[in-house]
Amino acid sequence: MQDSSAHMEQLYTKYSKRIFDYLYKYTNNEEVASDLMQDTFLSFYKSYIDKGFSEERSLMLLYTIAKNNSINYSKKFSTQKESSGNVDFYKYNHTPFEKEQE
Repeated sequence: MQDSSAHMEQLYTKYSKRIFDYLYKYTNNEEVASDLMQDTFLSFYKSYIDKGFSEERSLMLLYTIAKNNSINYSKKFSTQKESSGNVDFYKYNHTPFEKEQE
């Protein structure tokens, strides 16, 4: 456990700035990028720290997790409330597609 914690601390110290910059490019928000960076390292620690990956492989996984976190964040917060004006118009003035009998 000591070895994995030391490895994680080394990865965080060496790559946290790079991961933060990568996430900031997508979010344009320091606070969000910082939160996503922490989530990235936490996810990596939970899933991969005991696998014994090389430093290069670990960095690749960190970037992959960071990318997925930024995509999930943008999906979660990119929805906009749509105007229901057009929906109400079509709902109440609905013309059926069925042909009327003559």
